[in-house]
Parts: sequence; C-alpha cells; structure tokens
Amino acid sequence: MEPVVTQTKEESNPITSVPLSIFESAKEAIVITDPDGLILFVNSAFFRFYGVSKKDVIGKSISIVLPEAAREFAIIKYKDAFRSYPDIVQVEAEAIRADGKLTRVDSRIGFITQGDRRVAMISYVSPLIPDAPDAVGEAEQLIGVVKDKLTANSMLVESVSKLNEAKDALKKNFEMFHLALKNSKVMFFSQDIELRYTWVFHPNLGDSEEKIIGKGEYDIFPKETAYRITRLKEKVIRTGKPFRGEVILPYRGEDTYFDLTVEPLRLPDGTVKGITTAAIDITDQKQIQKELEAMIGEKEVMLREIHHRVKNNLAIIQSLFEFSKMRLSEEENGASLLPIFEDCQNRIRSMALIHENLYSARSLGSISLREYIEQLTENVKSSILFDQDKIEVICNLQEVPLDIDRTIHLGMAFNELLTNCFRHAFPKRSGRIQISLTSNRKEAELKIEDDGQGFNPDRKKRTSLGLNLVEAMAKKISGTLESSGTPGEGSVFRIVFPLEKPELF
Repeated sequence: MEPVVTQTKEESNPITSVPLSIFESAKEAIVITDPDGLILFVNSAFFRFYGVSKKDVIGKSISIVLPEAAREFAIIKYKDAFRSYPDIVQVEAEAIRADGKLTRVDSRIGFITQGDRRVAMISYVSPLIPDAPDAVGEAEQLIGVVKDKLTANSMLVESVSKLNEAKDALKKNFEMFHLALKNSKVMFFSQDIELRYTWVFHPNLGDSEEKIIGKGEYDIFPKETAYRITRLKEKVIRTGKPFRGEVILPYRGEDTYFDLTVEPLRLPDGTVKGITTAAIDITDQKQIQKELEAMIGEKEVMLREIHHRVKNNLAIIQSLFEFSKMRLSEEENGASLLPIFEDCQNRIRSMALIHENLYSARSLGSISLREYIEQLTENVKSSILFDQDKIEVICNLQEVPLDIDRTIHLGMAFNELLTNCFRHAFPKRSGRIQISLTSNRKEAELKIEDDGQGFNPDRKKRTSLGLNLVEAMAKKISGTLESSGTPGEGSVFRIVFPLEKPELF
C-alpha cells in the first residue's frame, strides 16, 4: 500500500521530508498526527488493526479511534502532550475498532521537529492483553491454543521423522528389489489407456527403455504378434479383469516364451487408466519340457515294445503247455493232470493279458480294471466251459484304474476264484455267477458271487490250495479276502484293497 498523506501544500506539510515507506513493513500500527490531532499518515498495519479504510481516517481527528465518551478530553490531553510531554513517552489507552470492539493498546510516542519546534506526533500502537473481567479466561484459552499448536508441531516433527525413516526404508527396499531383479528374467511394464508404454523395467526384447517409452505394440512387434497382444490387453482394460497365461513373442528370429500377467491400473474412483504387465522368460523351461516329453515318448515306445515281447513270450509258454496237455491226454493216467496244466495256462494267460492291454493302452502307468476283468472273464470261460454248459455270468463293473504290479496280483487272485467257480460250484453245469467291482475315494471291492452248491468255510480254508493262493495275492496288494458260503446256497468272495499304493519302507 502506498503511504498516505494529507492533501496539504508541500511547504505546510510537516512530514514531506520523512521517508514514509519505511513504515509500511512494520507490524505495528503507525499513525502520524499534526499539532491539532489531525491524522496525516497511517501505515497498512493501522488499517488492519482498526479495520478502517483510507477515507475514514486521513484528515480526521485521532479521536475517532477512541471511545466516544473520551474523545473531547483526549484532544485536550493530546494538545497538552504536544507542548509538555518528553520527546519519547509510552502510554496506555483504550481504543475502539471499526466493528465497535474496545481494546487496550500500548502507544509509544515520539515527535517530528523542525528546528526546535514540534510539528508532528508519531505513535507506534500495539494491542495489550485485555484486563477486562474475562481476561483470565481469554488468557487460558490463548495458552490452550498455544499448547495445541505446540503439540501439533511436535506431532508434525515426529511424523516428518517417521516419514523420512519410511522413505529411507523404502529406498533401501527398492534398491534390494532392483538388485534382485537386475539379473533375473522378469520384465515389468506399464501402459496408458491407449497402450503406449509409460514405464519399463528390465526390457529383454532387444530395445532399451528409451526406445520403448511412448510406443505401442505395433511399433515394437511384428503385425500379427502386435495384434494378438493388443487384443489381450484391450480385454483387460475393457473388462477390468486381470490376465495370466503363456504367450510366444518373436525375438532375434526365435520364439521366446513368456509367463505373462496383466493387471488393470485404476484411478481412485475405480476407473481403469491403463495396465501393468509382468513377463517372465520361460523359454529355457519350455525347452527342458520339450526334451523331457521327447524322452518320455521314447521311454513309452520302449516300454510298449517290452510289454509286447513279454506278451509274446508268455504266449509261447502257453503254447508249450497246450502241447504238453495234448501229450498227457494220450498217456495213461495223464487225464488227471490236465486240470493242473489248465490252471497254469490260465494264470499265465491272466498275466499275458495285462501286458497286451499295456501295449495298446494310452497310459503305461495304470490299467483299467473294468476292461481287464471283462477280458479275463471271457478267457476263463472259453478255456473251461463247454457249449452245453448253461452258466450265466453277469458283470457290473465300475471304472477303476490300478497300477501294473497290483493288477497282476489281483488278476491272479480273480483268475483263481473264477476258475474254481466254473469248475466246482455247479455240478449240474448250470447256474449264475455275478461279478461286481465298486470303489469309493479310498478303497475298491471286487466281489464274485454264485448260486451254486456252496461250501463249508472251515473245511475250505484247510484244504484249498487255490484259496490260500488268493489270500496271498490279496496281501500283496495290501488287501483282504472275505469268503462266505453255505452248502447248497452258493458262495461269496470279496477282495477289498486300497486305491492308493502303500509306500514301501
């Protein structure tokens, strides 16, 4: 604000020689008055303190800032002070602001002289703490405000200190993060809503960060590749859902495999503003995977060939048994040995059937028990039954996969039980055999039930070599054999075994 002076002629104005601009920066209210108490100059602090404007005070009596009741007496005292006060004096008075509020002020008074004559009074005015009845309350309130500010300042200092500590820790963590990723095959990107790259960390596509920033996919990749990547990222922006999958990108004339994760970047209101991408080079893993798959393929071919040869060798053994049976049938008392040879043939056939299934199976790790039992049942029937026999076989089999070793043992046990049923359960060569295979999550049950002549369980256990063989095979697969029968009412055999192969110690 420009210094304000009265509109008097320069020769009659006592403050024309005073550099008034020096008072404008003062925080105290400063007022200069003539011997009659008329205001010649006030600074900006005066306007702020009293709440008045230039037109309200310049050329007016100084008494306008005093309570109305004290104005007349104050002018008399003012003129007396001009004549008799010391050159510098300090007084206290009560002043009134433009809003009507009374306030106590401290005035330090001095004089401007020309020669030995006082021509103007200069007053420095500052407020005092009020001595009104509520002064104590106001002082306490002021102290409370100061305390609050001190507390807030202390908290601010503490917060700034913690913030600096957090910044230092974050910087350290970022440096460690940067170092950890520096030699890795992980790349990070961020792109705006137009899919222009805005930030790149550790690019591995042959270009530096500077050459990628601001560009889009079509500026970096071949057209077909850029089209695929753009569609993928546009879908993330459109749906707001992240993507995780493998992609193939050309690099230096070769396909490079990446495990790609694309996440949407959002504004505070949830609006998608772009994407962030993390890409891990998995080309080496893919190459190893291909080599392993090739090795597994070669191994499967070899195993299938082995199973094929084992099956052929077992077929040769069966043929030898068949030739021996023909010889026995021609010899005296040889017929009594034929059932033994037939049993051996059936046991060998049950093992050969496993190798035959493995040779043609899609998986070499397990065999379908349902298919195996169906085939084994037909083989046993064809080797034992005659055309005139009227024995019906009903199969109700669930799909249960089982490993090779346990299938061999279970197959031998089943072959033994089914052979005994065909040979001994039906003296009249007619009846029914029901075969079922069921399973739950933990175990499976193979059951053979007939409506034949039955048996005495106690006597059977003591005399049956075949039943002892079945029990031994059941134990081989960590299973149990349960048998029940009543003479004249049929018999039931159950083999219960776990689906998971027990660990061997």
